[in-house]
Amino acid sequence: MEHTHPSGRLEPAIWDYGYHSLRLLAGALRSESDRCADGLLIDLGCGEKPYAPLFRARTIGVDRTYRHGDPDVVGFAESLPIRSG
Repeated sequence: MEHTHPSGRLEPAIWDYGYHSLRLLAGALRSESDRCADGLLIDLGCGEKPYAPLFRARTIGVDRTYRHGDPDVVGFAESLPIRSG
């Protein structure tokens, strides 16, 4: 199984594995990006943060390991002391 390089997640090539899913996801994130323009965005499972350029908000990447990316925080989402609102 071939995986799309993170930089290709915003504009996947038609032959990329998961092309349709990636294209739909990138489109949905683009359409919602203005909603959190002035806030804080927490990207859970951020990996190499391929979607961070879509957002003007301050973005914190969280992943459970450094193995597949460069998260700002390493840990599990359930353990983060974050309140909504």
